[in-house]
Amino acid sequence: MKKLLNLRSLAVAAVCFFLFSCDHDIYVETSVDKSNQHEGGPSATIDGDDYGYNVAVNWVLGASGVLHKANSRDEKDWFPIGYEPAPAGGAWTFDVGPELIRKGSKNGDFKTHLTYLNVIGDVVYHYPLAKGELFGGAGPYLGYGLGGSISGNGFSEKAFGGDFGYKRFDAGLHLKAGYRFQSSLGFHLSYELGLANKSPEPDDYTSRNRTLALNISYSLNKIFGGGGSGKK
Repeated sequence: MKKLLNLRSLAVAAVCFFLFSCDHDIYVETSVDKSNQHEGGPSATIDGDDYGYNVAVNWVLGASGVLHKANSRDEKDWFPIGYEPAPAGGAWTFDVGPELIRKGSKNGDFKTHLTYLNVIGDVVYHYPLAKGELFGGAGPYLGYGLGGSISGNGFSEKAFGGDFGYKRFDAGLHLKAGYRFQSSLGFHLSYELGLANKSPEPDDYTSRNRTLALNISYSLNKIFGGGGSGKK
């Protein structure tokens, strides 16, 4: 037990050291999503898309020493973590955060709505332009099904659990690319390629989530901090 506590203490200390040695910014995001469960196998039935949403918090971290400090307050005000690009042009960040997202699909009159809590971790490249920046990156995501339903023609049942409900665990690859203005307002497309098979009967059919989203985001530092990003 004592050894376990020591390991936990070291882990917490390492995380704190990393966070305090980084410049960072926090963005809130919302989106409109188009999803499908991408079924396969002899009993596959899904043939249509469902439309949902997501609400996310995105923590943008830039390791000290990787990027160069901005030369002026004006540059800090718009570059996402208070840094200017490295000499070669552009900069890398690590973006991590939780996401509440609704996925699903439809099959004729039947609709499946699935609500997940995801954690996303992306490595992102930022390329500055005169009025903002382009950015793009990729990384893994892990998800847990909080709830959902399968309904249609007066029929409704829970989507997760039981003998025939979907498995709650989800995981896959997250990709995103977009543009952010100097104001910190950003737009980007993201795609979640589910790799985990959530089917309760994997020998009969497979089911993996696929989601395309149009996202809009804004910096919490701008809202609560009056304009600056990251550490000053």
